Amino acid sequence: HDKAMDELFRQGTGFEYGAGVQIDPKQIACKGIKIDGLTLTYSFSETWLAKYTDNASIMNNCRYLLDVVDRSGLMSAPAHSHEESGLLATLGSHVLGEYRMNTISSMRESLANVEVIAYANFLESRGSRLEDALEWTYNDYFEVEYSISGFTLALPTRGASWLDKCKSIGPEIERAVKSYSIYSRTGKIDGDYFPYTSFKSFGELNSLTEKKYAIGGTSFERWGFCLFSDQCMLTSRKGHDDRARCFFDLITNAMVTIDDFDAAYAERLQQLADRQLVIACEETGFLSPTPRSIYLKAVWDKGAIALGRCGDDDLALIDGLVSDEILSYCGKLFSPDEAAYLDYMFNDASFPNSRGLRNRYDHAHSPIADPNAAGIRSDYYRMLTLLVAITLKINDELSNAKIISKRHEIVRDDEYE
Repeated sequence: HDKAMDELFRQGTGFEYGAGVQIDPKQIACKGIKIDGLTLTYSFSETWLAKYTDNASIMNNCRYLLDVVDRSGLMSAPAHSHEESGLLATLGSHVLGEYRMNTISSMRESLANVEVIAYANFLESRGSRLEDALEWTYNDYFEVEYSISGFTLALPTRGASWLDKCKSIGPEIERAVKSYSIYSRTGKIDGDYFPYTSFKSFGELNSLTEKKYAIGGTSFERWGFCLFSDQCMLTSRKGHDDRARCFFDLITNAMVTIDDFDAAYAERLQQLADRQLVIACEETGFLSPTPRSIYLKAVWDKGAIALGRCGDDDLALIDGLVSDEILSYCGKLFSPDEAAYLDYMFNDASFPNSRGLRNRYDHAHSPIADPNAAGIRSDYYRMLTLLVAITLKINDELSNAKIISKRHEIVRDDEYE
């Protein structure tokens, strides 16, 4: 043990990782990826980006090209409680109630920020602005597309100092969020409600649909630990030198039977089978994951499943997991992990180690020697990235509500006929 610890810590525990963006004038494909060790670089076609610079295309590029949200609509940057290995989770000093960023989430956050910076600067060089596209979304698109008036946004002008930009973008983010909050509660945006609408946490914002996400239920941690934790003893079989990270990976990549494990684990394996989280082949006895455990893996990895893009069969399967109290439904605009991340970034109320970007510039956090300092510029782009993510989440919400409304109209028409 002493020798192993000496070898592990003699040179320190640090390692290099990074995320980069390149806009390539020779690249044909709109997006490419390069991986060099722990450095991830996304490349974008300059020809593609230059061809589509209207406001609608800019927002579509933010949705489908940049890594601000994933394909299902979940934000990329938030940390998830099960991302760290058991060893890494115990290293370092921690404050009670802190927001726990980790290497993986920091890399995703860096990638999203760098992509927004690169894209914003690219648009500036072509005479367009990402800020203009965001203003168009609130001031024009929401009313034309969804018949919702009252959304407004006024972002800082091109010539403002980075300090002035930071001072103005925070209240505009809050204005956008308050507008949505009022609409979700009253069905319209009435300006008279604004003075009486408080906003303390992103977790308070309700979805327009009752079942927006599937998240962990009361027994999720119990069965998730058995399937996905690197601390569960089911990761190792007697007489085998397995290198699997968890039991789920083990039965996915190797031919495993119940007899491979010590008899002490037979009851737990049977419990997993009884809950249809693993299944044994009738002919060979080999264990494999079930669709139910695959959905639990998605929640374990990302904290939630966005239900808006799930098919009927998938929704029925998830509903069974909810009935078994392994999963539960969440009817909020942001998933719990997303809301926690936004609170951590935006204000000081939720976490002792909060970045509090909005409060930092609204309440004279520190003396400012240079209003165009690199750190202030960095903070502005962080808040701009947050605004892009919030805008995409609100648009997805309004779009899904419109689709559901049209489905109900079709059903009523069919019943009438």
